[in-house]
Amino acid sequence: MKFRLLIIIALINVEFFSQRINEEIQIRIDSIVTKCMEDYSIVGLSIGIIDYESNYNLSYGVTDLEEDNKITENTMFHIASISKLFTTTAIMQLVEKGKLNLSDRIVDVLFSFEMKDPRHKEITIAHLLTHSSGLLWDNKIKNSPDDRSSIQLFLENLENKKLLFSPGEKSSFKTYSNAGFD
Repeated sequence: MKFRLLIIIALINVEFFSQRINEEIQIRIDSIVTKCMEDYSIVGLSIGIIDYESNYNLSYGVTDLEEDNKITENTMFHIASISKLFTTTAIMQLVEKGKLNLSDRIVDVLFSFEMKDPRHKEITIAHLLTHSSGLLWDNKIKNSPDDRSSIQLFLENLENKKLLFSPGEKSSFKTYSNAGFD
């Protein structure tokens, strides 16, 4: 499946970056995406493409089979750990520019970060990037809004939590922390 998705992405990139979207290109993309959705039982997906002059959004399917809500350009998707690549890249760009240091403590960068556990004050950017912060696996918030207030709710939800271990004490597949990247 990964190979086919890469082919779809490559085909779309070639088509979009070599010329403007037109009906013929749209039909070709639709046929490839529709076939893959059928082959792999994909309920819905959205493709966003940005070139130097235009933005394109192609939406297919529904958010779930029971509700039959159509995918739109505003549909929110759970992108899982793919976002960690973007987060890490952005942080390392700030490190390269001298705006951050991997040894900076999170409480010195994110002033509203508080936890019941006093060890939270020792968490560094490096701890977060290497999953060695001691933060829990996840920090789920029920009915979280999709706006700027979600960040504050996320931080407030951590306030009464304790670390699983001291920052930097452990690092393995068992210390993986989505909450650290969030």
